[in-house]
Amino acid sequence: MSKLLKKKDLIQSLRIEGDTFRKWKEAGMPIVKEQNGEFFDIEQVKNWHKNITEAIDNLIIDKKYDNNTISDVFKCSQQGGMRRSHLTNTLVLFSNHTNDVYQDYTVIDDAGNETLHYTGMGQKGDQDIDHGQNKILNHSEDLSIKVYLFESYISNEHIFRGEVKLSDEPYTAEQNDRTVWIFPLTFNNSEYYIPGNISEEKYREQEKQLDKLSDNDIYERAIQAKHIGRKEAVTKVYARNIHVAAHVKNRANGYCDLCSEPAPFNDRSGRAYLECHHVDWLANGGKDSIDNAVALDPNCHRKVHELDLKSDVKILKDKLNYYQNKNL
Repeated sequence: MSKLLKKKDLIQSLRIEGDTFRKWKEAGMPIVKEQNGEFFDIEQVKNWHKNITEAIDNLIIDKKYDNNTISDVFKCSQQGGMRRSHLTNTLVLFSNHTNDVYQDYTVIDDAGNETLHYTGMGQKGDQDIDHGQNKILNHSEDLSIKVYLFESYISNEHIFRGEVKLSDEPYTAEQNDRTVWIFPLTFNNSEYYIPGNISEEKYREQEKQLDKLSDNDIYERAIQAKHIGRKEAVTKVYARNIHVAAHVKNRANGYCDLCSEPAPFNDRSGRAYLECHHVDWLANGGKDSIDNAVALDPNCHRKVHELDLKSDVKILKDKLNYYQNKNL
């Protein structure tokens, strides 16, 4: 038996909250009762808690889990995008890429390190970093709280990303006319893959939301777009920002940026049919931003990918310079 600790000493040694201690005690944490009070064998407590969290360790990265299973494994609520569990001493995050309430995005740096910029809790009004689960996430390391992430690219499908941790200081950003807190998160497991069909489904679902936005809203979101980079699948899938694509088509005003001819037809929504093209290809490290994207008719788009003529690249880069000078 290891040294017996009092309640206060156990909390300090394990760096847990008082509420977490109370939850553990209610759930049957081992207690050593002496004449002069209750004591705790820290090794017994650790082993007991390891059994509580064993199901978490058995979750499989990149597998889909339903809400009931997640709640049962983590002993957390079935609602909310940030779910605190005192019993497992975890915080479970959900990044939902199928709606526009939160604008989470992933950045992959030149060294291949992936960071998810995760939007904090609170759907209405300005967010407060010292309130609710935002505060918990910000102090998760100090409180020895393990943080786990699920991502949704299709409604009601939660893909397990594994354990994550804060990689930098949280910062504020403007989203949907309010101030939100962004938490940069890195992944403990770097071998995660987004299947190509899921990435395409995500893009199609986001396209449906564009009709709700004004041209100015699209432009504002397009200029905030970050370099998302690529994630490996069975083939390589390059994540694209829907607002960048929408803006460059609006900017072209119905005309191809290469041949300057009108779009060959209108789509089902009555808009001129043009396709977004990245002048410096994403496959070659080009950025998904309005400074690297143009709108082409289908024939010109096929041509630039098939022939990759320097003369065409020059025309498109001149066009981009024109747009930049006009702040378009």
